Amino acid sequence: MSETGVEWDADDLRADATDHWDPWSDRLRGYGEAATAAYAPVTTQDWSLIPGAQDVRVAFETFLGQVTGFLGEGAEVMEGIARTLLGTAADYVEAEEGSTAELAEIQAELEGL
Repeated sequence: MSETGVEWDADDLRADATDHWDPWSDRLRGYGEAATAAYAPVTTQDWSLIPGAQDVRVAFETFLGQVTGFLGEGAEVMEGIARTLLGTAADYVEAEEGSTAELAEIQAELEGL
């Protein structure tokens, strides 16, 4: 229990960070990379066969850039949540004078993000 009288569990915070938030970060990054990779083989010539296709190409590339940017930002937010949870778990362990081994584990988890 903390000084404020609120119960906490550092293990739950760590599990939330590593089992829920960080995997979403990885998944969002993967979606962005997959979208970019799927479009990579398409050339400007592929778009030149239909009149007006260049306008569609520009719009699509703009949209793709926005989507990959959104996914990248989302991944950073998810990782930030995971970092905050792990940092809070470390603070609780330190406040309760927990083991240095547990603090080292949390630090390794943070470095793994």
